[in-house]
Amino acid sequence: MVSGLGGYVANREPPTGTQPRTEAGTARTVAYLKAPLKDLNGREHTLSEWTGKVLVVNFWATWCPPCVKEIPAFVDLQNKLGTRGLQFLGVALDDPLEAGKFAADRAVNYPILAGDEEVTALMLSLGNTLGALPYTVVFDAAGTIVHRQQGEWVSQQAFELLEPLLSPSPNKPKIAR
Repeated sequence: MVSGLGGYVANREPPTGTQPRTEAGTARTVAYLKAPLKDLNGREHTLSEWTGKVLVVNFWATWCPPCVKEIPAFVDLQNKLGTRGLQFLGVALDDPLEAGKFAADRAVNYPILAGDEEVTALMLSLGNTLGALPYTVVFDAAGTIVHRQQGEWVSQQAFELLEPLLSPSPNKPKIAR
């Protein structure tokens, strides 16, 4: 089912009793940063593993056209800004084998986690009350949510939001004051 925001609605019901969490917090105190998700090899990870970096968590699926469309821009941004403290993380609401094949075929250069109910629960806890894909959440280096993006995120808009959050480029001269 297509949402009005240019994304696709996940055809799953959110867990009973789960309420979206909209307030920001630090990685040490916010439960959703400690929710376990599995990578494509079945190893568990939590979002808190990337505290200290600007973390862009992109919820997507192989069957979601807007998701597929925005991923090459994320690969490019990871290439350009990764050395300055940016980390993209793909969280697929999809079969891990399908997500892995997709990521390999398109040379995705950032970690991919995958699942079903646990991914839906995490999306909901991060404020995706529509359940639509794609959905992206940006955390600053301290683990505080600084941006939520429902629907496709245009590359230039992403760059403009992310670049000021990152450490200075080693190629830019520092201005003495």
